[in-house]
Amino acid sequence: MSHQPIPHDKTDFQLERIALFSDTVFAIAITLLVIEIKVPILPINNKLQFDEEFGHTMREMLPEFIGFIISFSVIGSFWRAHHTMFGFVKDYNRKLLSLNNWFLLSIVAMPFTTAFMSRYLYIQPFLYL
Repeated sequence: MSHQPIPHDKTDFQLERIALFSDTVFAIAITLLVIEIKVPILPINNKLQFDEEFGHTMREMLPEFIGFIISFSVIGSFWRAHHTMFGFVKDYNRKLLSLNNWFLLSIVAMPFTTAFMSRYLYIQPFLYL
């Protein structure tokens, strides 16, 4: 079975498709990061109670905000590196597609791992007291 070279225009188109698919995965993962942060329900009929609950709730949510900021920065850095790398790619094969998909799997897992770590990271030290 002979290997036919892929025409240059088709290669460019396929590389663009890979990059666009990857960009979409990055965008969705970053969006899911913020969706994991749930808006708290606070009392609205008493201003003093609202102010007190608001401050308390924001302090409790601090790990979620920190996790969001760190994960957003990490995903953004990975996207920038991926973008830079694909600027040098001139051709593709099944190995590149597979490696790219495995890499994107780690990006897609980030919203879950961020939510999990934000919720339970600060609890673990207290389990052993």
